[in-house]
Amino acid sequence: MKLKYFFSLLLSFLIFNCSLLIGTVRYVSKTGSSTPPYTSWETASDSIQKCINLCVDGDTIYVANGVYKENLVINTAISLIGSSMDSTVIDGRGMGDITIKFNVNGKIENFNIYGKEKYAGGVACIYSIVETFLVIEVRNCKISETGVGIAGWGLISDYLILKDLRAGINIAGNPNSYNQISNSIIIVSDEQSYGISLPGPNYANYEIRNNIILFTGSYNPWEGIAIGAPRRVVIKNNLISGFMLNIFVDTITDSLIVINNILMNQMHYGIGGSIVSLNYPVYTFN
Repeated sequence: MKLKYFFSLLLSFLIFNCSLLIGTVRYVSKTGSSTPPYTSWETASDSIQKCINLCVDGDTIYVANGVYKENLVINTAISLIGSSMDSTVIDGRGMGDITIKFNVNGKIENFNIYGKEKYAGGVACIYSIVETFLVIEVRNCKISETGVGIAGWGLISDYLILKDLRAGINIAGNPNSYNQISNSIIIVSDEQSYGISLPGPNYANYEIRNNIILFTGSYNPWEGIAIGAPRRVVIKNNLISGFMLNIFVDTITDSLIVINNILMNQMHYGIGGSIVSLNYPVYTFN
């Protein structure tokens, strides 16, 4: 009897802790009743931020199609998942400088995100604060009408479309962290636009692969990909066109690997860099 009671307590303990680990699933929809804690489509919140404010680390929010006119501040480690990168819209036009601000690690997927104003300086659609080991994951999103599409620190990104902005991505990875930008399209046309800027020194690791990065305007003195003092970099299977330098890499502490890229219509050189030391390998392949 005591053994049965012990196993019953153990099972209750495991269920409780697994629920904490998995987190709560919450919902946002324009057709819900907006009844906290928003744990069904019927009681879904009518505002993404209202739902975020109830979340704890590990929660997941599903957002139905619709237009959500708001700026978001995320202070808990959550997953924010829209229904479609076309029709689930976070519209920050005419609002604050930052459309979505991450103060902790988090994930966002399947949204069409508009910033405050097309080409505006000092504004961003997605921004993560300066924090050691902070990494955000951004997947299957359209980002437009802003200054910088994604700015901040650590980033894992996949399947993005960025357009009608001054700069695509500006990320300074944390030391020794792994950062990835892949399978994305970045189109810029404003003078002094750039595609991907990874400023340093930060000694982070970057993998940039399977992207299309285009400048479509008449003149641009900036780079398609610019990386400052990283640790290790892999640039693979990208098409980059129209910049002063399509690829620029500053001093590297480990290695630079450039494989199977198409570099077109550059003003000066396809690839260049500032080499202070030759004590690291550089590999280029066609």
